[in-house]
Amino acid sequence: MKRLALSTLFLVSAASLAAADFTGGIQLGPAFPLGDMRDLANRSVGAQLVFFGRWDLGAGSMVRARLEGTSAKGTPKYLNSPFGTLTNADGVQITAATTGLGADYLWYLEGSPARGAYFGTGLSYASNRVDLSLPVASGGTNNTSYNSGGLGYGFYAGYQFSPRWSMELVYRASTFNKDIDVKGQTGTFRYTMPSLSVVAGYTF
Repeated sequence: MKRLALSTLFLVSAASLAAADFTGGIQLGPAFPLGDMRDLANRSVGAQLVFFGRWDLGAGSMVRARLEGTSAKGTPKYLNSPFGTLTNADGVQITAATTGLGADYLWYLEGSPARGAYFGTGLSYASNRVDLSLPVASGGTNNTSYNSGGLGYGFYAGYQFSPRWSMELVYRASTFNKDIDVKGQTGTFRYTMPSLSVVAGYTF
């Protein structure tokens, strides 16, 4: 009975989305890392790119699916680690990045996605990445990358200027959490990866 109820709910939800008006688009803008991500990127400003598809459910409600990427890089003087604060004497450049696949609920105050203010929230699977680029004597770099997946979440406030153009303030957060071996010692590196972005959106 439980499986039947879940199957029925899934079919009803799928049918509702199929019947809803669908639009897709792209968002792009500067990203301002916060928390540990800001320290990793040495307070540098990064960028956020989002591809999205959304379904109009009526009465100002929308469901949005998104594939996103946020990245920032810098050369911090220090790096927090399970072994204490490490001095970046070698000038290692660090790129802190997140890639997410998720879904959002958006609510338009004027009852239509064509124009007006809106708010939203959502969840995603976030792949967090920390890249290390170490300069070598030959003039090149020695690159190492670490990845960690987990739950991400976000909050949104935006304004739809026309059916095509919008502007959105985006807060997204997730956590990098990985056991890494450093010179024979293994420690759990845990970094918060939140960011605040201002993205311009275009709907096709």
